[in-house]
Amino acid sequence: SVDGPSSQFVAQAKKFKAGVTVRNTGNTAGGGVSAKSIIGILSLGMSQGTVIEISAEGEDEKPAVDMLG
Repeated sequence: SVDGPSSQFVAQAKKFKAGVTVRNTGNTAGGGVSAKSIIGILSLGMSQGTVIEISAEGEDEKPAVDMLG
């Protein structure tokens, strides 16, 4: 759903200036996607219990990872 956890996650990611990347660790062929893109997040095919990796690069990278992780 558009109002579900994915859209809430994207809204939180957009609060940061840093580029934030999310990767589904269970998909070895897949790369990371922007945490600020709802289409990207949905394309990861995550469900409850999926293990993800969050990385960020930019001036507020540490608070971004701390808050989103």
